[in-house]
Amino acid sequence: MALCARYLRDAAAARSDLDEALNVTRQIHYHINEPYIHLGVAWAHLAVGDLASARAEAMRTRQVSEAMGFFWGQREAEAVLNKIDAV
Repeated sequence: MALCARYLRDAAAARSDLDEALNVTRQIHYHINEPYIHLGVAWAHLAVGDLASARAEAMRTRQVSEAMGFFWGQREAEAVLNKIDAV
């Protein structure tokens, strides 16, 4: 999904797919996927140079991960934030 944004430069398609995944996740109450979806959105934004949106989604990833005690989601969010800071 986010690969569409990076390699095809189709952020809209990636965002559409990720939004659909987030909606399905919320509908079926399978919230464990939310950090990964927000992370994918962050990477998609970063791939096309939208640093502000990438930062917002990485922060959301971190927030959701902290709320559910998901260590790796927090680490992945920090990786995106570090990448943004390096740009």
